[in-house]
Amino acid sequence: MKYFVVFVFAACAAAERLENTYLPPNSAQSAGGSGNFLHTPFKATPAAQAQLYNAPNRGAAGYSGPTAAPIAILRLNNDNNGDGTYNFDFETENHISQQESGQLRNAGGEEAVVAQGSYSFTAPDGQIYTVNYVADENGFQPQGAHIPTAPPVPAEILKMKNNKGDKKKKKKTNINEKERRRMRIR
Repeated sequence: MKYFVVFVFAACAAAERLENTYLPPNSAQSAGGSGNFLHTPFKATPAAQAQLYNAPNRGAAGYSGPTAAPIAILRLNNDNNGDGTYNFDFETENHISQQESGQLRNAGGEEAVVAQGSYSFTAPDGQIYTVNYVADENGFQPQGAHIPTAPPVPAEILKMKNNKGDKKKKKKTNINEKERRRMRIR
């Protein structure tokens, strides 16, 4: 026991202190703040940060963000009445648009939002795709000419289903006949 206590004491004395340091990404100043709210215990250069985290060195500027110009919003309407009903629509300059309206519905004792709307976009091949949808207690139900549908059920499977139904009816009939026979015996 003495050796165990000595061993634990020696292990605690030899253990190093755990440093809780957080190094913000290089883009922290451009991510919506002034950059003065994140202070680290020490200043590290981008090269030192890359070495710490095995990240590629992007130079002193750090991550510069997306290179494409932002897409302009041509129209944006958003009406929320506060009573559970809402309506919004938007359109962008790259021909993406969406319209949706919704209302609060009491479905089986629980309140749920029921929404209906549509969205459309232009594909890279130039074709415009439109999806109309309803979202309610039955889930999201999209409809569109380009959305694949399930193939029709083959006739053989329909025939098998119908035969099963006939067999169930026959079994019920047989049970009724047995019951009748038993009742006659009494």
